[in-house]
Amino acid sequence: MIRPARGHSLAVQGGNYPLRLLILVVACGVLLLSALQTSTGQTQGDRPKLVRIHGGTFTMGSGLKAEENPIRSVTLAPFAIGKYPVTNSQFRQFVSSAGYNAGNEWKQWASQYGEQVPVVSVSWDDANAYCRWAGLRLPTEEEWEFAARGTDGRIYPWGSQWDPSRCCNNHPSGPVAVGIFPSGASPFKCMDMEGSVFQWTSSYGNNKAERVIRGSAYNSGPAKFRTTYRGRANAAERFLIIGFRVAATRSN
Repeated sequence: MIRPARGHSLAVQGGNYPLRLLILVVACGVLLLSALQTSTGQTQGDRPKLVRIHGGTFTMGSGLKAEENPIRSVTLAPFAIGKYPVTNSQFRQFVSSAGYNAGNEWKQWASQYGEQVPVVSVSWDDANAYCRWAGLRLPTEEEWEFAARGTDGRIYPWGSQWDPSRCCNNHPSGPVAVGIFPSGASPFKCMDMEGSVFQWTSSYGNNKAERVIRGSAYNSGPAKFRTTYRGRANAAERFLIIGFRVAATRSN
């Protein structure tokens, strides 16, 4: 609905032409808004950027920790994955638009960290609700590792040598804005696969109450920055060091 600014009135004078013009302007605005919206109610500018991955076969796991065994060959169908973790700004729009109750902790940290920082203190259920609202889903841990590691079996997203300048680590004040470590990109140009926040996946942990988390956080030790590192967390709980990124299924 178009409303006049406060202190002004909309006057239609001079016959029907101005009225028809006004109706035409309103109709064009409605059509433009509809064209920009997705089926979930988001506009294109609000949607997470996706990286299209054609799928393929890669080596998953390592022999360094029991959690990462066995080393095996995994073949994935085409999929897409978020270029960045979901930010406070994106999550805030979801909460506002959907009327979703995600508690207050994430808001407190968003106020401290900033709108372009990965959202934290969200449970797996919160992350899954966001994805469903956006018409997306959480990545499986196999998809996550492939997006981080590629086909050459690299230890870190950027290569085989630990380099603390390529991700947010040893940073006691918390996570940082997405995308500020371009040299830490994965082979598929995914950003922030390591550092800042752990990320929920759709894969189960040791039981139905747990989900696998991948990546590492701003306060993690170097061993956790490996692309094969995996952890587990209670899906119903919210953690200061866990966020998420989205994924989507592709037909080709």
